[in-house]
Amino acid sequence: ATATVLIGVDIAAALGPGQSGSVPWTVEIRIDPGTGVWGAWGPFTPGEYTCKQYQVRFIADNLSSGKGYFSGMTVTSRQPKMEETGTVTAAAGGTARTFAKAWLIAPTVWVFPQGDGWGWPSAITTAGFTAHRSSDGSPDNGGAVAWVARNY
Repeated sequence: ATATVLIGVDIAAALGPGQSGSVPWTVEIRIDPGTGVWGAWGPFTPGEYTCKQYQVRFIADNLSSGKGYFSGMTVTSRQPKMEETGTVTAAAGGTARTFAKAWLIAPTVWVFPQGDGWGWPSAITTAGFTAHRSSDGSPDNGGAVAWVARNY
């Protein structure tokens, strides 16, 4: 499965003692779009990427004189805040629901009965969950529910 992630890069590079000018550098990225095959390296732009996995690399240009150094690089990524909602008539024993988009981390899911009773989720994954409802005191006998999935 793939997910949309926000990716950012922070670079710490400097010149050696007594040097002036700048250290020319670039950052490149390549992604696996979910096929198991890496795409080509290309220029990195901070923002959203939809992929299964990604790699980021730092390239310093013209450092053969030894005047510059690279002191650190931090790559950050997170899934944007997501929310998905829906309704379903849960069968006795539960009904599986598939999320419209893949989640990077399994979300928190709430299930609310429509009418009397109580609802609950089970088997929550990044791809979906199972909705349950008990409406008349019987265990897991089904019925209409609304649900909310969120990450934080």
